[in-house]
Amino acid sequence: MATYRQVMREVLRNFILSTPLRARSPAHLFDLSSVSLFGAETPPGKVARATGLTDRVGEGGRSVYLDVDEELTVVIAVTGAVVRSEVQGLLRLRTQVSFCPEMRVALNEDLIIIGDQREAYGGPCISNVTFHPAVDLRDFGTQRVLRVTPVHGQTTLMKYQLLDELPTPLPFRLISSMEESPQSNRLVVCLKLRCDLPPRCHAVKVRAQLTVPSVVIGVTQELGSADQSANFSAQERQLVWSVPRLLSGAQLQASFGLTAKPPAVPSPLELGPLSLTFEVPGRTWSGLTLRYVRFLTPHGTAATSATSPPHRWVRYTTHSLSYIFHI
Repeated sequence: MATYRQVMREVLRNFILSTPLRARSPAHLFDLSSVSLFGAETPPGKVARATGLTDRVGEGGRSVYLDVDEELTVVIAVTGAVVRSEVQGLLRLRTQVSFCPEMRVALNEDLIIIGDQREAYGGPCISNVTFHPAVDLRDFGTQRVLRVTPVHGQTTLMKYQLLDELPTPLPFRLISSMEESPQSNRLVVCLKLRCDLPPRCHAVKVRAQLTVPSVVIGVTQELGSADQSANFSAQERQLVWSVPRLLSGAQLQASFGLTAKPPAVPSPLELGPLSLTFEVPGRTWSGLTLRYVRFLTPHGTAATSATSPPHRWVRYTTHSLSYIFHI
């Protein structure tokens, strides 16, 4: 029997064409310490999915999440001129690890802070910057690097503002027209909402809320596409027009007939303003981004897969805080 086994072993050995290779560990596969992932342009869909991972990723949910979250405040006059534009932003850290080594978060190298003596040209410009007391700023003035030792839970590492003229065109423009019909006690309002987001960007949860004249008791609607919806509340004098997703370059169109009880006629002077809410994933309006996120070992060297650093996830999001059209 032993002789037979030896013969079979020799026969099988002839079919082995390569030697086995050791598989890379999951921690090494997710190690981003040497890759400039966070400074690269990432498709919005991939950003949203990556940051939506749960504790099942990795071992025991060893993950660190960084959110660059910005809120837009915009007021646009009837003529289309921008009366006010402002960005309020923050860098938020959320940790699911009880103990973490020191972490370094690198922002844009050419980031300009108003009132700072550091010379920089052509980069994102922000003001009124404040930091959490736990953030070490020894490398921020020269390298735009934040040093922090994460603790379990959530921490806002930095807050900032961007006032006056924005570096990126506004995401939405509105074209409106009105037609009075006294004979039928109606006011017809036509709205065109144009999405001027950069290419490959999109907005979600787009919702326009329009204040109607006090005499309006009913609304008829003609919507330009099947994914749009509209609802009217006479008690709150609000017409809500919404769409779940809007791509760059797209245009929404709708027509609403506002009807009053005779003999009253809706007045255009009582119409508006229109308030728009939305969310743009994978994009910041100030231009602030993260170049890299790295962990250090107790000896001060960059962490590697052998030291099992936590997994890192970054998300960029812009919301509307107050986006107003006067019509």
